[in-house]
Amino acid sequence: MKHILLLLVAVTFVMAGCSKDPEPLTQTQVMTRLWKMQQYDIIVDNKVGATIYTRGGKSNYEDYGSFQFDFKSDGSFTQSDLDASGKTVTETGTWKLSNADKNLDLVFSDKSTTTLNVVSLTASELVIDQKTPVASISAADLADLASSGIVPKTNIGFQFTLRP
Repeated sequence: MKHILLLLVAVTFVMAGCSKDPEPLTQTQVMTRLWKMQQYDIIVDNKVGATIYTRGGKSNYEDYGSFQFDFKSDGSFTQSDLDASGKTVTETGTWKLSNADKNLDLVFSDKSTTTLNVVSLTASELVIDQKTPVASISAADLADLASSGIVPKTNIGFQFTLRP
């Protein structure tokens, strides 16, 4: 009887020491952090047409090494980068995920809005993009693109790959 009582006490302590697995993070919780630019691609007809910037790359077209988004848990964000003169340019606003976490809705402090597609979101990487249908692009802009050798048939846009 004494052994059974000791066994029950031991089992009780073991069970009390076990904790539940932590709840998985929501996509909003995963999004809430500082994200830095890793790669900036131009998307033409749903494919990478050109890579503008890769962190650590030697032949970047432009330097986006300072570009970052800081998404806060209160729904605010700060986007910052350097302008051509090397001065930090900062924009602020609010953010939220929508459409079953497939869209990132940004409202800037000047009340302008943009919706980005969330291509993928993990704790270690955020990939967002935005595409514009060719029908929405002016003839002058299409001519400028064509002079650079870019002739989209369906859409053109960008894709950002960011990491903490």
